[in-house]
Amino acid sequence: MTKRTLEGTSRKRRRKSGFRARMRT
Repeated sequence: MTKRTLEGTSRKRRRKSGFRARMRT
């Protein structure tokens, strides 16, 4: 996982679906 993914997820705090989509990138 990249720092961007963790930071973006914690910042936006989106649903699990959004988190999974970000993990793919």
